[in-house]
Amino acid sequence: MRGGAALRRVDRCDETRRCRRCGATESRSDHDWGPWLYATTAFDSPQVHTCRRCGQSERTRPTMR
Repeated sequence: MRGGAALRRVDRCDETRRCRRCGATESRSDHDWGPWLYATTAFDSPQVHTCRRCGQSERTRPTMR
């Protein structure tokens, strides 16, 4: 097979692709996000969601009302 790309999993969600022809590489993340949940029970609590595969989480800013 000529050209194409070799795919390598860095961890469960991050992928690195390398072109077999020119050697260029690119990376991307493909997370399996769970639902948004409140981080605490406080009124202005930020929301958080966690990747089901690798455990990485993202959160919103706290709301200032």
